[in-house]
Amino acid sequence: MSSPHVLPRPAAAASEPWIDWGKAIASQLIVWHHLVSYGPLAPRLRPLLPTLFEWLGTRAALAVQLFLVTSGYLAARSLWPAPGEPRVRLAQWPARVGQRWRRLMPVYLLALALAVAGAALARQLMASPDTPEAPTLAQGVAHLLMLQDIAHVPALSTGVWYIAIDLQLFALLAALAAVLSLGLPKGRGQGGPVLAAHGVLMLCVLALAAVCVFNLHPQDAVWGIYFFGSFTLGVLAAWG
Repeated sequence: MSSPHVLPRPAAAASEPWIDWGKAIASQLIVWHHLVSYGPLAPRLRPLLPTLFEWLGTRAALAVQLFLVTSGYLAARSLWPAPGEPRVRLAQWPARVGQRWRRLMPVYLLALALAVAGAALARQLMASPDTPEAPTLAQGVAHLLMLQDIAHVPALSTGVWYIAIDLQLFALLAALAAVLSLGLPKGRGQGGPVLAAHGVLMLCVLALAAVCVFNLHPQDAVWGIYFFGSFTLGVLAAWG
């Protein structure tokens, strides 16, 4: 059993081709969804291909669900690979969440920097309601903490909401695993059938709450629990 003061090493990156291919295809759909939804070109091109634009503007956004399921699958491999095998202790929870935040930061900050630079250039070249204003200090701090939507701060880029939700979902799953770890037999890293059943029950109850309660309120989409139903499908796939 891992010492409560030593963080276990993250699970190795998934080698399943479906993950890489799924993310690649889904990311392209999301890019096209943004292209037909924002910017000055979309209104001019829409009359040429109205059916395609309608599909990309609505159905293509469902590709986000694949990212949520995949995120749950990968998070479970690291935090909770089997129903009775939580790999997070309560004392480790803050460090594991901080570890995840640090892992997301480099690419996240690079994307924000490119978005801010692109918006600055766009403001010089054209006038469009979709072009963000110059960022404020409050925006910068909120984005650094990934709290921009919760704090109702205008996003610096249309896609950064997902990174914040990903961190929340990771933290939520880690918290469930940490609570379950309280029932582990002393000196063991895996529990028996009863603990496993408790783990499945905890996960499914929260997923049902997400689907049957939080999903009914669109304003709750700033919280990870709103997306926990899709995320849970990935966790269950990892357990299977």
